[in-house]
Amino acid sequence: MTVTRPAAPRHAWLDLARFACAMAVVMYHYFTHAIDRNTAGVGVEHIPVLSRISDYGYLGVDFFFVISGFVIFASAMHRTPGGFAASRIVRLWPAFIACMSLTALTAMMLSHAPVTPARWLANISFFPEAFGEAPMDLVYWTLEIEIFFYILIFATIMLGWIERPHRLVLAGLVITGMAAVARISLPIFGTHGAYFVAGMALSLLYRNPNDRLAAGGFALASAAALFDLYHRAGIQQRDDMLHDQWGAVAVVAAGLALFVAMRSADIRGSATTQRLGALTYPLYLLHAQIGYMIFKTWQTPDNRFWMTPLVIAAMIALAYAVNRLVEQRPQALWKALAARWIAQPLDRAGGRAVPAYPAGA
Repeated sequence: MTVTRPAAPRHAWLDLARFACAMAVVMYHYFTHAIDRNTAGVGVEHIPVLSRISDYGYLGVDFFFVISGFVIFASAMHRTPGGFAASRIVRLWPAFIACMSLTALTAMMLSHAPVTPARWLANISFFPEAFGEAPMDLVYWTLEIEIFFYILIFATIMLGWIERPHRLVLAGLVITGMAAVARISLPIFGTHGAYFVAGMALSLLYRNPNDRLAAGGFALASAAALFDLYHRAGIQQRDDMLHDQWGAVAVVAAGLALFVAMRSADIRGSATTQRLGALTYPLYLLHAQIGYMIFKTWQTPDNRFWMTPLVIAAMIALAYAVNRLVEQRPQALWKALAARWIAQPLDRAGGRAVPAYPAGA
């Protein structure tokens, strides 16, 4: 028996938020972080105002976790376990393999660093260090957190707990809140778990703006996240990483408030907004290591001012190519393979009706 499940509603502002977060991370890596690595960038001493702003770009990752909690939690309510697992694999794996392979190829050409087949294969798993190999790019650490969150959501669908979303938010709030107060770093999540809980609560608030439990959960999870951020930024500040504690808290607090306000905003989706949102994942995967290698190879004091925007434009173009050629054009093939080899076997094994394959979140 085949059943069709409704898709989660699409919010146009999320596409814009994703792209803005990705660009914030790019700016941070090129204008601030690269200076510490002595490899790139137009740094603090060259454009003080721009570099001071880009110093907060690392917080784009924090917002990514909120958005992930929002989107994944909302979409999980419309999926079977197999459908959820298949949608996540289709969303992550093809683009990741393409971007990781491009990074490896660039390393071999520009850095003359050998990339062994063992390292490439280990990176395909998303957890290369478990096989004794280094990640192809240091930004992949966030994928480990994301995948762990997906596993937890998959478990809630399997156990039927997803049908009681408020209890899940409460459980997440208790765990992350206690960890924040006790200054404990959670396994895998570290100090970022509260962001996912805030996103989960926000998704319930979007479904029902009068949901007081969801509003309270969002407020408390946000408070836990900001408390953790204050201490995390303090550690980074002591390590001479320039991050101002109260500045970081103010940026994230303003962003969280904006996420709530967007509930009533009339932002109409378009092909352009969807395209910007689709660029986010490949852009994040491609920009850091490849950008650093390009800067280290070709940047000079004379060309640094035009080299940085040129590399940014090139990374956006490359991300567009990956999205179109790897994600969009063969999308029907990826979905068909995932439905046959992942979704249907998992759902049949669980004695569930096999749904029509849903669109990815």
